[in-house]
Amino acid sequence: MEKIVNAVQGFFERYPFAGTLGKVTSSVEIEGLPRKTKNAIPDWYKELLFQFPIANLPLGIPNDFGQAFLKSRPIEQLPLMEITFHSIDKIVKISESIFPNNLLFKKKIISVAEDQGSTGEGIFIDTRQEDPPVMLIFHDMGESIKDLIRKGERLADRFSDLFISGKLTNDKIKLTSENQKPAKKLIESFFNEIDDKLKTSEQKLINDLSKPRQLFESIKQRDIAIKDGDYILGLLKLEYGLYDSGYPLTKNQLDKLIDIYMTCNLHVPELVFFEERISNYGG
Repeated sequence: MEKIVNAVQGFFERYPFAGTLGKVTSSVEIEGLPRKTKNAIPDWYKELLFQFPIANLPLGIPNDFGQAFLKSRPIEQLPLMEITFHSIDKIVKISESIFPNNLLFKKKIISVAEDQGSTGEGIFIDTRQEDPPVMLIFHDMGESIKDLIRKGERLADRFSDLFISGKLTNDKIKLTSENQKPAKKLIESFFNEIDDKLKTSEQKLINDLSKPRQLFESIKQRDIAIKDGDYILGLLKLEYGLYDSGYPLTKNQLDKLIDIYMTCNLHVPELVFFEERISNYGG
């Protein structure tokens, strides 16, 4: 229990702002649990929910997303899978009625979070273990407990590892008084470079892009975010559009993005997919 508490506390010390993203579970909520659910949730997890704002907390955990080129990378160089922890009410609801949660719950294997990204699947722990492994279990990968677990993906060897290696995803990061001015300058310069490129060779780029409409839609979303003063959101909106449209980002432009990320305290490995694409087409 001490290792888990230290890991969770360390995360909130690294990201004080994260405390506003989740909520602390009250003793009334915990005591009001149905007996079956209350007995299945281990005391250490109930204590965490009571001590820290874990319910509804978003957390980014390093993951290779099944990509061969990422599998050999150390954990700190992996992009993040965003998960969201369940509230106590949601644990009760899904454990009673939703497959495979209701099946696994009978063996005290409970879903404590869900993948917010590509799969939307549940993330489970075996509550009979101390500091248990964390599993992503796919609802359509079997009908028995054995098959579901065998075909699941281990996200962490220990629950505490989620908070030791976990981070806030880039969309949750805010500029500070220290980095706001240089960050805005770098971001605006990058935006201008992309916009100028589109103006000077718009038709050729449109012909070359796989999804040009997505790029121009992302530029509109970028401009809305900037108007609202959210430079990081604007940057991410443009970045998604550049990648999804097949924009031919150059190595020099990628270096500028890395500089922006470092200035804004963003998670640089999120750019690995751009790196891979550039290495493939020799940019």
